[in-house]
Amino acid sequence: MGRALPIVDIAGQSYFIDLRLYEFRHVENFMNRVFIHDDLQEKGDKLYLLYDKFHQCVFRGGQAELEQRKDKEIVLVELPSLEKLDPIGFEWLCNNLEEHQRSLDTLLQWAQRMMPVLEEARREKQLARTVKLQKKKLRSGKARRL
Repeated sequence: MGRALPIVDIAGQSYFIDLRLYEFRHVENFMNRVFIHDDLQEKGDKLYLLYDKFHQCVFRGGQAELEQRKDKEIVLVELPSLEKLDPIGFEWLCNNLEEHQRSLDTLLQWAQRMMPVLEEARREKQLARTVKLQKKKLRSGKARRL
């Protein structure tokens, strides 16, 4: 049986810490996530993120919007390190890092093998659409005849 995920408070909102998926998930709305790789900045033993209190999620807007809304709705949140937030999950992550890397490598190799196949399928679909459009134009008499 799995363990209960630890919970962290981010600007008054509760988030599960799931290091297996490398994300924080809102306790009530699982679609509201903080992606550790993308959203958190690490400096020393602290983690930082910009949080939108109005929308109750990570701020992902541009610099102009940040300047306009900072200090009112957008706040800088400081959190302890992942190791301090979830020592058990952090230990698991460290012990399984090689396995995750192998999984990512396998996925990357598959994607590289599939790219030519997917590109060819896209070209064939595009060609079929062009032929269908030309046939339709011929039937309607709008196409130029050679």
